[in-house]
Amino acid sequence: MQDSPYPLLSNVFYGDYAAAVDLMRGLPVEQIFAPDTPLVVETVADGWQAELSSYLVQSATAALDVMPHLAPAYFVRAWGEFLEDPASPQIADDLAAAAQLAPTDPLYAAAAQAFPLAR
Repeated sequence: MQDSPYPLLSNVFYGDYAAAVDLMRGLPVEQIFAPDTPLVVETVADGWQAELSSYLVQSATAALDVMPHLAPAYFVRAWGEFLEDPASPQIADDLAAAAQLAPTDPLYAAAAQAFPLAR
């Protein structure tokens, strides 16, 4: 998949959500969840955020229907939701689920703190 023009999407296509998240780990949460995220800007996904968002959300939702304890899929779905609507409450829900399912993962914990659940 290293030859893929957009490896993150290829990993999601093949159901490897952990590998997709691993591609994000080199960035701080503030850059992952930013309108000008380097995960999109100046990549083949630039200008295709709506389509990328839709694919990520649909794919992750399908994966979670089968494997509801898949923390990386919650994280990918949260990012997909963010690309479509940064104010979506689903982002906080999914990040909280990822952090709860993988409590020792620092990326999930930091992201859940950045998007606290509405009380």
